[in-house]
Amino acid sequence: MKVRGSELLACAAASGFILGLAATLILGVGHIFQLPALSLALSRAIFVAKYVFQFLQFLGLEGFSSLVFSLGLGIFLNNLMVIGIIAAAPILIFKAKPFSDKHFGKLYQRYGLWLFKPIGWKAYRVLAIVLPFYALALQFYLIGGTALSLGLDPFKLCFLIPELSAIIFTCLMAVQPSMSENPLDRLPAYSKLMKKAMPIIISILFLAAILEAYQLLSVF
Repeated sequence: MKVRGSELLACAAASGFILGLAATLILGVGHIFQLPALSLALSRAIFVAKYVFQFLQFLGLEGFSSLVFSLGLGIFLNNLMVIGIIAAAPILIFKAKPFSDKHFGKLYQRYGLWLFKPIGWKAYRVLAIVLPFYALALQFYLIGGTALSLGLDPFKLCFLIPELSAIIFTCLMAVQPSMSENPLDRLPAYSKLMKKAMPIIISILFLAAILEAYQLLSVF
């Protein structure tokens, strides 16, 4: 039975959410902030927010709204980087196979170097699906890990609606070439779709980042 990309992503989301809940019950919500992926994301967001806020102060723009915008921009740029990597990964991975077969394959044929032995499309399809699978699982792990502490308050979680919609759509599209027997044939349609969808995704991510920054700063 052939498994679809949407089914794989649904499994990733469900697994991440359940593991996040379980880890919080065992280790407490504080363990979330010790995750390397989240720590790096927070560091990048705060780094950007710091300099943006200083620039706004230089322009005479201070106050809570400037703080929200600065932190929101930091969160937005971090999330945009992640979305960009997920969207670009299938193109880079699948186009690497013909290049590898042509150039590195010669080294295998000439010198018998096992490291450069050409591999089939199956390995590339698996490799291309790992990143969106991991991204969605991590996102739902964080949701599961914080759901108990937030008490599923709709106001506190409102930013997740646009953020998740952008991430889920990007991941769902990113796995489509991997589901094809001929991934290279799917790349033109995939690239065209992403070019059309990216302005909408960027707008949604920015809205989500501002809402998230407002929520975080309101707590403190």
